[in-house]
Amino acid sequence: MILNWIIQKDIVPLPKSKTPERIRSNFDVFNFGINQADLKVIDQLNDCGGLGLHPDQVDF
Repeated sequence: MILNWIIQKDIVPLPKSKTPERIRSNFDVFNFGINQADLKVIDQLNDCGGLGLHPDQVDF
């Protein structure tokens, strides 16, 4: 669901997985879409972590 939401927002996801089953499920993201009403609900959820620094503001 989250990969589909990210793709529908025109963001390229970079999922990480080691298990073949999980890798296959990541490719299964195109079997469904999320309607606009549900996208709005998801967009309004509070952030729950997992956010990183903006790459343009980090010295690598």
